[in-house]
Formats: sequence, structure tokens, C-alpha cells
Amino acid sequence: MKLKTQLHQEQSINIPSYLKLSFYQKQLITKAIYKGLDISETKKEPLFTKKHHRPLEYDQVNEEIYQAVMEDKQNHHNSKFEIALGKAVSHEYVNLFDTSRSINIIICRLPLNQNNFDPSLYRGEHAYNNFNRLDEEEIEFESVMNEPFQTNLKFEGLSSPFGIIVYYDSINKRVFEGAQTPSQERWIYLDDISEIDQNVNIIPFTLPTLGDIDLPLKAFNDEDEEINIPLK
Repeated sequence: MKLKTQLHQEQSINIPSYLKLSFYQKQLITKAIYKGLDISETKKEPLFTKKHHRPLEYDQVNEEIYQAVMEDKQNHHNSKFEIALGKAVSHEYVNLFDTSRSINIIICRLPLNQNNFDPSLYRGEHAYNNFNRLDEEEIEFESVMNEPFQTNLKFEGLSSPFGIIVYYDSINKRVFEGAQTPSQERWIYLDDISEIDQNVNIIPFTLPTLGDIDLPLKAFNDEDEEINIPLK
């Protein structure tokens, strides 16, 4: 299957705050990501490493997010997060759930030497219900997104899960929060939350246009940049 991939945000949708991460949630995640990156930089990489693996970094970020969420749960549980490890083929990733608002969050690392993500099966599944949730919330999106929309089945009385991606650029030390369309061709919204800890206003972020590129819809494989080491 081929996709014409143009992951950018020409026009934005006015997404209400209740479909985004709360200020506290943004702080908890960004602090954990930066802590994980800082720790990984102080650790010496082994002389011999497997091809395409970046040892320590992704594992360390996952570990810090896990510890931050568990510490929050043991105290006041202000984040409302539940945490689990998702798995795509043989690679694990952090999956957070705000069950009170039916919001699912995955944490990703931006692949090296890229300014965006190639389509993947697990991110596609994560975004599968996003249009349905916008439709349920009576948020206008079809005229802006201009993508085919098909209503998915859901249980009566339950909201469709809204899939949020928090990803970090470990080279430029930036953190972003956004949600993709089901096709993964566009961002429904994308915010730069890098400086949320300094109480700086959140900046809507626009990705550069990549142009029309034929890319296969793929699952993870051993040569993907998004390699995870299981949490310990």
C-alpha cells in the first residue's frame, strides 16, 4: 500500500483544551523526557553496538516517564495517567491513558536526520478514531482536513479514544504534542511544548512541507530508527 505523504499543517483546527494534554500532564512528560535525555548523555556508550541502535537514550526516556507516572500515582495522581507498554513487532513503546477523558498518548522519538515521521501501522492504529472523536464532539474538521471520513463503530455511551502523540527531537532538544489524521498525512494539531516547564505560552507548530513522496505503509523492522530497549 502506498501513501502520498505530506505531513504538514496548512490549516489548523480549533481543538478544545479538553482534547489536549493538561498543563500538568505536559509538564510531567516533558520533564521526564529531558531528564532521560540528560542522563543518557552522561553514560558512555559501549564500544560495540548493534547496527541502527541508539543504546540508552530511548530506554532511559521510557524509564523516566514510567517512574514519573508511578510517582504521581502514589501521591496525588494529578496526571490521571495509567501506563502500559505497547508493542509493535518486537519493539516496545510507552502508552499512556487518560481514562477520564478517553485520551491515549504514545511517546515517540523523532528518527535521526528526519523532520517528520514515515507512516507506520502502530501510529495509524493510534490515530484511527481521531476523526470519529472530533465528530462526536461536533468539531468541524472535514472542510479543513479534506480527507475521506468513515464513522467507526463504538460502544454506546463511550467516547471514541483520541490519540495524541508526544514526540521529542533529541538533537535539537524539542518536545511536541499533536494528533494525526487517520491517514497520517496531516497533523490535526501540533504544538511545541518544549518550554512548558518555564510557563511559556504553547506555540502552535507548523511542519515544513515535505512534498509528495511515495512511502510504503510499514510496520517496525530491525532497521527502523524508532528502536526501544525494554524497560527494566
